[in-house]
Amino acid sequence: MQLTNTRNAMTGKMKYVFIFLYTFCSVNFISPSLIEMSDISKYLYTILNLVVIESTVYFFLKQKYQLLLSKGVKILIISIVISSISSFFFWEQSFSDSLYASLFPVLGYNLYFYLLRSRIEVNQIEFLIKVLGIVSVFAFLISFTIYPVEIFRNSFSEHDLSRGFQRIQLRGFGFIYLFYFMSLNKISNKEGSSWFIWMGLSLICIILSLTRTYIIFTLLLSGIYILRNSSIYIKIILVIVLYLGGQTISDSKIFQKLSETTSKDLESAEDYIRIKAATYFIGDFQPSPYTKILGNGFPYGTKSKFGRFTENLKKTDWFFIDDLGLLGLYIYLGPLAIIAYLVIFYKTFKVKLPSEFLYLKLFMVFIFLIGLNSYATYNSDFLIAIVFVFYLYECVYVEKQISK
Repeated sequence: MQLTNTRNAMTGKMKYVFIFLYTFCSVNFISPSLIEMSDISKYLYTILNLVVIESTVYFFLKQKYQLLLSKGVKILIISIVISSISSFFFWEQSFSDSLYASLFPVLGYNLYFYLLRSRIEVNQIEFLIKVLGIVSVFAFLISFTIYPVEIFRNSFSEHDLSRGFQRIQLRGFGFIYLFYFMSLNKISNKEGSSWFIWMGLSLICIILSLTRTYIIFTLLLSGIYILRNSSIYIKIILVIVLYLGGQTISDSKIFQKLSETTSKDLESAEDYIRIKAATYFIGDFQPSPYTKILGNGFPYGTKSKFGRFTENLKKTDWFFIDDLGLLGLYIYLGPLAIIAYLVIFYKTFKVKLPSEFLYLKLFMVFIFLIGLNSYATYNSDFLIAIVFVFYLYECVYVEKQISK
């Protein structure tokens, strides 16, 4: 693969360790509750980003190679900087605080340029996805089994049984979905029976997460993929497994609770909190007409006026920007970020991939679908998984260009 030559003195193994450490810190991965690592991760992640940013600057100023997604990612990085300036002028939040606030949600996109410049092997990234996927699956299953005892921090900390039982969502859970689609793809390509186990376990985690849109789109994409790409033998086995699983789920308390919640949301569509929030954030929330063009940036916790204001909205009105999907991306980073992702989605959907890499397209279609009403495109739980997919797309694209 002929990407740029690295000027970094680190050996291949050190680069790999660096990427693993970067990934771990970017999400405070699975977040052990017995060890307070959040501050350590923040400081270390900041230092690691200072290393990564050099590769970003290099690709902005010097690289001459034709890449598939670099333009879209560059536009995204530009939107982050512009929105940080916007929050300084219109929300009175310092530029440094604005950049630091965007560190965990979106600055991980800089890793894409580091991977390009370091020329990490495809099999190494796939191995890392597998390791992180397996760790995420077992961390989830352990957390679910021993609840309410908590070893890994759960994002849904409140005791809420409205969907049948307690919802569990650990940090970095985006890797479970990527790992699931990888497993499905490996099964289709007959790369070993162990992938059946990993697919089954990751699917169980996805269903037990109780997130309706994630479950629906996972099953929908799986069904389409199986019907289009698998052999008759694999189709029969997977269809039987999905059918039996679907029957079990439909008769379960989980399905009944999710159906009741969905029905209530549809019946009260006009009063649905997300619709109210979207109307507010597009209109009255904006401090200036310019923020509708430049974005508002990310609020820095409660340490700034901007942060205190958004935190108060969460407490008093239950208005969350992160619940608004791509609209939330627009509110944070402005229309440039939407353009960037439209370019990225278009190119990833359009390019033809070898059969062994179809899981990359499955994952990107999944991100597009759930991104319409979730924070998948601007949250650290999904971000590094997305960056890995971007990089693997580039590897496949470059190989394809060379073979022409």
